[in-house]
Amino acid sequence: MKKIFITVLLIGLAIFLSMGCVTKQVLKTQYDHNSYNEQIISFYLNPKGDEVAFIGKKYHYIFNKDTNEFIDLLKNRDALKLEQSNLKINTRVEDNTLVHSDIAVKFIDRGLTQKQKLWFQTHNFMQIRGRRETSYVKDYHISGNRYLSNPKVNTKVERLKHTLEVKIYESYKKSGDTIRKIVMTPLAVAGDTVLIAGAVVLVPIYMLINAIN
Repeated sequence: MKKIFITVLLIGLAIFLSMGCVTKQVLKTQYDHNSYNEQIISFYLNPKGDEVAFIGKKYHYIFNKDTNEFIDLLKNRDALKLEQSNLKINTRVEDNTLVHSDIAVKFIDRGLTQKQKLWFQTHNFMQIRGRRETSYVKDYHISGNRYLSNPKVNTKVERLKHTLEVKIYESYKKSGDTIRKIVMTPLAVAGDTVLIAGAVVLVPIYMLINAIN
């Protein structure tokens, strides 16, 4: 019995010490925070899927999670008279590659048509009545991945009329666990303005709008 007790004790001690090493390794993982200014020069969409690409000068941001409602908004850009001033974008990157974007959309009722108001109502916009004006607002939350931009692609894309300035917030592992590396964008140019990412075809917003009108 004494030998069995000693054996069990040694095994338990070994497991405890190994757990301590794991704990120390976890504690060694350090995180750092940073921010940078990005210039979004173009928006591209997959007309048959759920991908949205923000083409930035520094990076390409390809979103493919919870994007359907935001794509619907972009498809109706002309009918709603959506301008860049209607968008407030707050974007953050985790672990070097994972990107999340919170997009606040606001339309002030200054001559909105009944058709536009009906669209907002049927697409879950909140109507806010103020003393001086009424607004329609909605928040979108989309996620995806960040890639290094390709200057050759950036020179071929259909650009926005005005570059959209966005501050990107980063939270990444400085040491400890394996750090994700940012890889080159999967986007490539096919033709004059069409982008491809493997088998996925992306087109600029204006082409998509013209196709559905």
